[in-house]
Amino acid sequence: MVTGMLIDERWRVAQRVDKIGRGSRWTGVDEAMAGRPIFLTVFPEGPLVDRVLLANQQVSAVMDARFCRVVDGKRTADFGYVVNERVDGSVGLPQLLAAGPLTDPEVAWVSREVAAALATIHRQGRYHCRLSPSVISVTPAGDIRIVGLGIDRALTPRASDSDIADDQLAMDIAGCGGLLYACATATWPGSPIPGLAATPLVDGGMPEAALINPGVGHDLNRLIRQVLDASAPGHSDSAQRLADQLDNFLGDRHPAASLAERVSQLQAQAAAQARAAAKAAETSAQLFGGVAPLGRSTSSSGHSSQLPPGKQVMDGLIHRPRIVPPVPVAAVGSGAAAAMAAGVAAMGNTAGVAASSLGAAGSMAEGSLVSAVDPTVLIPLDDSTASALASYDSSGRLLQSTVMPSDQPSLIGLSRPDDQPSSAPDFDHTEALAQGDESVHRAAAVAPSVNKPWDGQPTGQADPLADDDADQPSPDEPPAAPPRHASGSVKRLHPSVLPDAGGIWSKVSLVVLVLLVLALISAIVIGLNYASAPPAPPASTPAPTPTTYPIVAAAVFDPNADGGDAAENDADSGLAFDGDVTTAWHTELYPANYIPQRKPGVGMWFSLAGPQAVDQVTIDSQQLPATVSIWVPVSGEGAPAEADWPAGIGNWTKVAETTLAAPQSTIRFDQVETKAVLVYFTGLADLGDTSFQGDLAEVSIAGD
Repeated sequence: MVTGMLIDERWRVAQRVDKIGRGSRWTGVDEAMAGRPIFLTVFPEGPLVDRVLLANQQVSAVMDARFCRVVDGKRTADFGYVVNERVDGSVGLPQLLAAGPLTDPEVAWVSREVAAALATIHRQGRYHCRLSPSVISVTPAGDIRIVGLGIDRALTPRASDSDIADDQLAMDIAGCGGLLYACATATWPGSPIPGLAATPLVDGGMPEAALINPGVGHDLNRLIRQVLDASAPGHSDSAQRLADQLDNFLGDRHPAASLAERVSQLQAQAAAQARAAAKAAETSAQLFGGVAPLGRSTSSSGHSSQLPPGKQVMDGLIHRPRIVPPVPVAAVGSGAAAAMAAGVAAMGNTAGVAASSLGAAGSMAEGSLVSAVDPTVLIPLDDSTASALASYDSSGRLLQSTVMPSDQPSLIGLSRPDDQPSSAPDFDHTEALAQGDESVHRAAAVAPSVNKPWDGQPTGQADPLADDDADQPSPDEPPAAPPRHASGSVKRLHPSVLPDAGGIWSKVSLVVLVLLVLALISAIVIGLNYASAPPAPPASTPAPTPTTYPIVAAAVFDPNADGGDAAENDADSGLAFDGDVTTAWHTELYPANYIPQRKPGVGMWFSLAGPQAVDQVTIDSQQLPATVSIWVPVSGEGAPAEADWPAGIGNWTKVAETTLAAPQSTIRFDQVETKAVLVYFTGLADLGDTSFQGDLAEVSIAGD
């Protein structure tokens, strides 16, 4: 799912706002209804789709205006989706809390509206059970909207889920308590949620709201404690009772207007940031000759997709390029230019190669610039391009946003007006020739000077490739300036300092002869030493590179014999070895100590093409830390048949165990020949909301 994607020729995807289990929630628009704002919840194809769509149908008749009305719900060939209405200009509650806690009346107002809405559906026998700031938005009028009724619970099944009304009511009341606490402290009492940090613990427990935010009044702090602690006196045992308590706290206060002001300010900030980003993109396009700004890519469908700042899609991979201004081109011959261009192509067309390999002399064409974004792009050196370069320092930082006027002095030594002296001394050809350097003499004869005045016209030096007549200065033009010494004084070339060509060649022949004799003597000495030297020890054999064995199939491992239900998000098992670490198979959500007290573990076993010598398993995982063990089928006399391997952990032998503490871990063990490997979680990661889970983003099996 990407920004700009069009679903069923109607629903245009805009921005992701939340992740719900294997699904995700996005903002978007309904193009069939003149761009009406919507929420779009998307989830992968599989058994999950039927469960979510059924839950969506069951809540579609809820008429309370505080719940985002269901608009549509369907399945496609690849995924399912649910569409809810969204109020134009509304802001997610986590975005609002990112600026800090709400005032006491605002906290009570938001929570009272949510509690009253829950009381309505509770009377109909329905419950949300997944209440958090992520499902709540505030409209420009300061009203409350709730999304995710029914479908969020279907998307995130938990082992603690119950169909008993009292249990579901308790979950909603606890959700209201968490909402009160979050609005008062701008933290969430659990694991972090998008846009909201987790509450810091004090002495291993959750502190009272007034300790996190001293501005919380005594009455509100007591009410929050009563809602969160089921054993506290005055605990609210229903959503309606909580709504009444918050009504009494509010009295005549009606803080919807102050909430509306917060929303207005946030929208104004977002609009200002959007304008600044657009202006930066426009400036970047001007400076870099139309090259797309970094951090933004355009899909083949024409819709641009946003990436995190500083990232850029190139050749199907995500890179984080170093932004540097265009590199000034030094003049070289056409042959050198072609060689350098070929070198860039061979090394890979990246900005880093262009900067490090070419440097200030990285030329492909005289009077051009190499683009820092793509070294194969040549930007003509005209006044506007040269002026733009003045806005950058050597590290690529923008010094000024205005374009430098064309009458300003030279840019980093690229060229200068005649009336502006160069800061670097001219090379003294006369001095070199006086020392008898023939190579310098020849270079001076065939390579014209490349310094040009600001208008790009030649300075008057002779061009050996031009017509003979062109070499003669016009009667109206002053003679070409003689070469200058480094000190600035004029030093004229006298015929007496020119070396004799014949003498030089005689000396060169003598030097070559001497070098040949020395080379012959050296070869004889080396040969004698080699013959008398002891034989060299044999070169050490490099360590063999492990062979990664292809996984041909995988299946979840949750046997009934071990206390499981023989199913564990089976539809997602292929995500554990699909070559993409951004997708993962997840265990179900478990309460604390369910593993190993209720069952020894849960995991997935992988089949290889045949028996292989295996001694290591590499695991990519995001939910950390988690304890995992590696098992292979029992072998030898009396070993179970392959068909019995999934029947229980007793049919497997453990070969290693470790704690996954990093996104990628390699587990090594004594080599064993096997055609199957079981990755078995015996301890799951704590998600912070009394639930535990493990995941396998990518598994690879190898052996030396």
